[in-house]
Amino acid sequence: MILQFEVPNVALWSPENPHLYRLALVLRDSEGAICDRRTERIGFREFKVAGRRFLLNGKPVFLKGVCRHDMWEGQGCTLTPRQMEADMRAIKDMEANYVRLVHYPCHRYIIDLAEELGLMLTEEPGLWNIRHLAFTPDQFEAHKQSSIEVMRRIIRRDRNSPAVVAWLLGNECYLDSGFLRRGGVPGPGCREASVVFSPVHG
Repeated sequence: MILQFEVPNVALWSPENPHLYRLALVLRDSEGAICDRRTERIGFREFKVAGRRFLLNGKPVFLKGVCRHDMWEGQGCTLTPRQMEADMRAIKDMEANYVRLVHYPCHRYIIDLAEELGLMLTEEPGLWNIRHLAFTPDQFEAHKQSSIEVMRRIIRRDRNSPAVVAWLLGNECYLDSGFLRRGGVPGPGCREASVVFSPVHG
């Protein structure tokens, strides 16, 4: 289902001014009875690549930020909401405008905080240091299906978030153009690669 509507004098979301709106949806049957209702927080912004530049709402933007892991000293990799908030506020306070969420899906509260604080995000499905070329065909197929499913779920969950500007496929992985073609990566436009991508760390 596609809904189209106009918002007059819309205030655009940006790191400097993270304007947010609340969208209320009500689904009714043919007799007018309510079948379902949902409230979604949304924002309006345009993010695109033009040559070698990122444009946010039509203006060049330089990404200044960090790679973030779910870690807390003396505790491990499961954070409380208060710790998540402290983490994201510390990143914002250092005048960052971007956070790369590595290497796995993060709690939705992290996305909510980024929307409120004005932090652009990229998300990843958990592909780290994977050497797909060494897989057997069966291993390749199983890993491909699971990683693509994780990516689909992240996109479905966060596709309406103004903070999420891109989804990254892998990190320090050997991904060739054949993998991208066979993988059925969500969305068109994966660029053709003539060589195997080298990892950042060997």
